[in-house]
Amino acid sequence: RPVVMVVPDLELISEIMLFSEGFTNAKVLAKKMTVLYQLAKEQLSKQHHYDFGLRTLKSVLVRAGVLKRQMGSADSKADSSSEAGVLCRALRDMNLPRFVFQDVPLFHGLINDLFPNPTTPNIKH
Repeated sequence: RPVVMVVPDLELISEIMLFSEGFTNAKVLAKKMTVLYQLAKEQLSKQHHYDFGLRTLKSVLVRAGVLKRQMGSADSKADSSSEAGVLCRALRDMNLPRFVFQDVPLFHGLINDLFPNPTTPNIKH
């Protein structure tokens, strides 16, 4: 009996999750995020504990939604640059602790290339 398995469409999943978390610019942000993970998978060193799959993607998107809600309670205006900043912050918060020292500058470079000059929010924890 044949079985068919399909690779999940990470960009579509990201877009839907970002929309559900309240991001208005979700289509562009989802594309950038999936490109970032693809480039990170290709360019960062190969470590056993690195995961750029659906599980990590979902964790980052949930964290971005939490940060957006925290920012929304402090500031009601949410433009595309602040949304990109929220996503950048979530990407940094969730990924940097896993990286070895040599990969941190490379990851920062990838983020800065894909998200130039984001408005990163100051959020109280």
